[in-house]
Amino acid sequence: MENKIAIYCSMFLVSIISPGALLNAAVVGFTAPFDVVNWNQSTNTRGSFDLSSAPDSIRLQGGDDRGGGGGGAFFSITLTNDYTLGFEWAFNATELPFYDPVGYSIDGVFTKLTDDFGSFYQSGSVFGLSVKSGQTFAFEARTLDNIVGPSTLTVSNFSANVPEPTSLSVFGCAVASIGLMRLRKKPKPESLYS
Repeated sequence: MENKIAIYCSMFLVSIISPGALLNAAVVGFTAPFDVVNWNQSTNTRGSFDLSSAPDSIRLQGGDDRGGGGGGAFFSITLTNDYTLGFEWAFNATELPFYDPVGYSIDGVFTKLTDDFGSFYQSGSVFGLSVKSGQTFAFEARTLDNIVGPSTLTVSNFSANVPEPTSLSVFGCAVASIGLMRLRKKPKPESLYS
C-alpha cells in the first residue's frame, strides 16, 4: 500500500514540475491541433492544395503560371507547444527537380528534401524534427522558373509528439520516491527481554 502511495505522489510531483510530461501526447495524421483547418494556405504562383485525403495525407502543387520568376505553394502552421514532428514525403515533377524543389521550413528557413539532379520521382521520410512553441512550420512546393510544369509534394504518415520529460522531472520523481519510501514506518525491533 505504501509503495502505491509513493508511486502516486511521484506522478503528482512530475505533473507539477512538467505538466506535459505525463501526457506525451501523440498526434497521428492531420488531426487535433494539426487538423488541416488549422493550417494556412498561400501561393504566389497559382499553386494549389489538395486536402481531400486528409487526415491521411495532403498534396501541394507548385506554381506554373508561365509568368517566369520564383514562388510556390506554402502550407504553414504556428505551433502552440513544443513538438517532435515526423512525416513521409513523395515528389514528382515534369522537369529537373532543381527548378521545382520541395521541402519544409521552420520560421522561413527552407530545408530542401529533393535532390536537384535526381529523378523526377523522389520520396523519403523525416523523423525527430524538433519544432518549438511559437515557431512556424511549413511544407513548401517551390518553383524557380514558373514554367514547363509544376512539382507536386505529397505528405503522409504525419506525426507529432510532445517531447519526453526532461531530466529534471525524472530526477525530481526519483528523489520524491526515495524520500517517501524512507518516511514509511519501520517495524520496531523486538525487545531482547520479552
